[in-house]
Amino acid sequence: MGLVKSEGIVLKAGRLRETSKIVNLYTDRFGKLTVVAKGALKPGSRFGADLEVCNHILAVIYRREGKEIDYLSSTDILNDFPKTKAELPKWTAACGACELVDKATSGEEAQAQLFASLLGTLKGIEYSTSGRVAVHFWHFVLRLLEILGYRPDFSSCVKCRKRAEEDEVLFSAADGGLVCRNCSIEAEFYHKLSRSTAGKVSLLQKRRSENLFRINLTRSEKEEIRRVLPAFWKYHLGDKLDLKSFEFMEKMAGDRVR
Repeated sequence: MGLVKSEGIVLKAGRLRETSKIVNLYTDRFGKLTVVAKGALKPGSRFGADLEVCNHILAVIYRREGKEIDYLSSTDILNDFPKTKAELPKWTAACGACELVDKATSGEEAQAQLFASLLGTLKGIEYSTSGRVAVHFWHFVLRLLEILGYRPDFSSCVKCRKRAEEDEVLFSAADGGLVCRNCSIEAEFYHKLSRSTAGKVSLLQKRRSENLFRINLTRSEKEEIRRVLPAFWKYHLGDKLDLKSFEFMEKMAGDRVR
């Protein structure tokens, strides 16, 4: 295929031998690519700090037809999200979003919606306050699940379709959404969450990343979402989306990232 140009977001970067880097990029034109940046670790490399995780770059790539790994020719920074990197809660959430995409995608499955959603999330985190990071992160999780073909129902019972009216509702990872008391089965396991949390998640599913400024999550709502959504994705996707970044979020004290 020769030289091609594409925007990309750095999902993962690691050392390759002494002087090079191997990088996973999610590009707007080709989906996820694994590329080698020769000499990226040499002093004065032309790549500079362009290949840090979460960076939005314009990349010139030498595509090799039929090969799993391509070569990076040059890069230009479009956005390196300096405010995000300066605040640990923001940085952890941004890395979590990139890690999700890295683990959930494979090969050349270009999806413009996914690229736009990830970029919108990184921009949202960059310009938000630390207390609102969770809104952007969980919105992205819901969007990614939908792109993968999974959309949990937080608005009505998945069995009888009646809208949730109780103050406390039940969520079934196996059934893919809320289950009302009348439809619940005693032997089954359900996550309990408040109706307000279910309503906020349903609202997050409907909003675009640039229209999240009116959605606020209380600490208890964040904690309920943090229990329910990982349980859902683990049930349907197994260990595919186990995140190192999420484990770190779990260990962080207080409300800083959650």
